[in-house]
Amino acid sequence: KSSSVEDEENFKSLRDQCTALALKKKRSFFATQFWKHSFSSKSLFSFVDSFLDRDKSLVLPSSDSLKETVENFNTYFEEKIKKIRDKFVDLESTQAPSRPCYSGAKLSEFSPTTIEELEEIITSCEIKSSSLDPLPAELFKENLSALLPTLKDLVNASISSGSLEGAKLAHITPLIKGE
Repeated sequence: KSSSVEDEENFKSLRDQCTALALKKKRSFFATQFWKHSFSSKSLFSFVDSFLDRDKSLVLPSSDSLKETVENFNTYFEEKIKKIRDKFVDLESTQAPSRPCYSGAKLSEFSPTTIEELEEIITSCEIKSSSLDPLPAELFKENLSALLPTLKDLVNASISSGSLEGAKLAHITPLIKGE
């Protein structure tokens, strides 16, 4: 990430080479697969169906309501995480390797941020956003001065409480894998 033109050109060249190699491998794979199945139309159709995932039906959990479906997914993932965590070695029972403890000054108080400090930090960074973001980057940049007082309050509340609880919001779309 040196931002030099030479590094960027090298990166693009290597990326293009990698893309070309991947495409070559894909073509080779599919050519081989089609050749293997070309002696029988039944075999060829079976291969195409399996490749296009036509032989699997989407299985959703049965439930009477969306709320029940969400609760079932939540229970499933909580149990899955618990099973994974249970496989880990208990950290308290193992002896951690000794390492030197930090002996410098403790950081126990933070100075509240100011609008000027926040504006300097935000404007010095490249602002990007996803197409799913409710506030596009351009709109954020154009209205930064109007947003700064609220952002300052949010940052200061987070620093003083040590948490962003209540300020987080996410839109989660579960993707169901076939079995």
